Amino acid sequence: MNSATIGILGVIFMLVLIFLRVPVAISFLFAGLVGLIFLANFHIAVNTFSFMPYTHGATYILSCLPMFILLGMIISESKIGEGLYPAANKWVGRLPGSLAIGSLIAIALFSAISGSSLAALATFAPLAYPEMRRFGYDQKIAIGSITVGTTMDIMIPPSLPMIFYAVLTEASIGKLFMAGFIPGALELLLFSLAIIIMVKVKPSLAPRSKTVFTFKEKMKSLKGVGPIFIIFIAMFGGMYAGVFTPTEAGAVGAICSFAVVLLTKSMEKPWKKLMSVLKQTAKTSGAIIIILIGVMIFNTFVAMSGVASGLTNWIIESGLSKTSFLIITFIEILIILFPEIAMLLPNMMKVS
Repeated sequence: MNSATIGILGVIFMLVLIFLRVPVAISFLFAGLVGLIFLANFHIAVNTFSFMPYTHGATYILSCLPMFILLGMIISESKIGEGLYPAANKWVGRLPGSLAIGSLIAIALFSAISGSSLAALATFAPLAYPEMRRFGYDQKIAIGSITVGTTMDIMIPPSLPMIFYAVLTEASIGKLFMAGFIPGALELLLFSLAIIIMVKVKPSLAPRSKTVFTFKEKMKSLKGVGPIFIIFIAMFGGMYAGVFTPTEAGAVGAICSFAVVLLTKSMEKPWKKLMSVLKQTAKTSGAIIIILIGVMIFNTFVAMSGVASGLTNWIIESGLSKTSFLIITFIEILIILFPEIAMLLPNMMKVS
């Protein structure tokens, strides 16, 4: 059996493990280890397995990950973001689907400091969904605007997936963060435009608001945006001014967010919750680092098998366009994520 065949079988084995609901980290790690044993020998596989966890788990760039996770956890456990939704709603109150657009704007502003889609979802779902339903918004547009809005967190910095990508590809976190703002703003604009068009075509999706807010009321509502703005300026202002590095920005943001929480008294029993948040941050960071180690071991196996270089050569020789390549990659990602999607669908169908 040649190395390319072993590599292909290893990839299939990894996908089978994921479909069998084996944790992603274990799927990558076990498939990579077994593949290395078949590809080389047991001694080489064990040697690779012995030094790679430390090599990839102790990188300096990875040190920012727990800090950004801690930042998102502190914000999600506090009430800092609750002022964003009413403020956004007052500024777009006369637009078709204003509550849904207000949700998108609030989530986008929240994403600029949280770094976590789950934190955004946990903060705004209890606020925005009941409010939209109370004003007669269709369930589909109410749920859709919130869930689609939280996906903007992936693009708007600080983004945990961006950090994860930077670690895997050795890209600059600072440049990734800087590059994310314009696409993030474009996402917000296009999602809002889609809501306006949908409501124009089918007005029953979202009744038009009859409330008119004065300019004074709009300006007064910006008070709720203040805490988020302070954290954003402290974190990104210092980073782009060269006061500290992007890796250190997470620590600055975490410290600043907790200071704002204490000053605004937006968290009950802050010191007790801080300990809980620190424990959760350690668990989440550990899980991500284990996934990273598993991916690196699997990547070593794939590289040694020659599958990666063979696939690259095939793409170049086949003349596959960039668009076709992106479509194929997107389909592969959906296949890998299918078990997660299948698990979430029943719960989504039960939402009333």
